Amino acid sequence: MESQSPTCVSVIVRSSRLGPRHVRLESVFNRMQKVEQLACSYSLKFGHKSRPGVMVRLDYCFHLPTEATQFHNAVNSLEQFHSPPKLLFCFFSSESDLGYQHQAAVLTEQDLLAIQDPDYCRNVFSTSIPIRVEQEGDTVACHFDSVADVNMFLFSNSNSRKMTALGLLKMNM
Repeated sequence: MESQSPTCVSVIVRSSRLGPRHVRLESVFNRMQKVEQLACSYSLKFGHKSRPGVMVRLDYCFHLPTEATQFHNAVNSLEQFHSPPKLLFCFFSSESDLGYQHQAAVLTEQDLLAIQDPDYCRNVFSTSIPIRVEQEGDTVACHFDSVADVNMFLFSNSNSRKMTALGLLKMNM
């Protein structure tokens, strides 16, 4: 059984919506490198990164909750002197919430319906994350390159905080 205190930290690095794409990508890359440098000073259980773009997700799991807390605080201190908008988000989760125990980086048609807001329709496929849509029998499946990419997709598109990572989605379906 997992301890009560979370041992995992997820970091979302975004760019401003203004400016040329190459400037936005460079901004994300620079912030991502700072976060990765911080992570290198800890003994990680694991770390995963989504495909970089104008937004990237980094998921880290630590051996001890105290390490997760220290890392979380260190990441938040990176942004304390930046003016709005906030371009770096950091939050705790459990290992099972992240969903790396699921071998397949796949979302079904039912998963996509579950993350949608019933009152607001948007194109969830308008993303830089590569998705291969395939029909498997009577089911449509969306295949991603990694669970980290699924987690980035869910964070960007879910209408519920209870479904922002693969493990959370599977637990709440």
